[in-house]
Amino acid sequence: MAIGFSPWLRGLLELTRGGYGAVLLADPDLVAEPLLGRPLGGNESAVARALAVRHLVQALCSRARPTVAMLELGVAIDLLHAASMVALGLADHERRRAALTDAALATSFAIAGAGVVGAARASGQLPR
Repeated sequence: MAIGFSPWLRGLLELTRGGYGAVLLADPDLVAEPLLGRPLGGNESAVARALAVRHLVQALCSRARPTVAMLELGVAIDLLHAASMVALGLADHERRRAALTDAALATSFAIAGAGVVGAARASGQLPR
């Protein structure tokens, strides 16, 4: 049985993404240190905060303009991010665990977003 579209589920995805982005922005070491076994360096913290801002912007855009096209764009961005983290994990042994964990998280966001997109398309409850 297919799950129908639910604005509540879309909101939960936005809230989860926004919360993760807020935590990452406020304290990137809270997320990264358990994976790396050390605090982030200056450039690494800047990159983590930039990724946090990306999550926050994506959550806000999905909330402000809840269209199928916006949600599809979010899925594509998550998949591109996951692919870039897999590439980093393969290239950089020191950051492999953190990069592959981030790739798994981005993939999870993409799967959840694709589920919301599919349900929204099937129900016709969101504009294209």
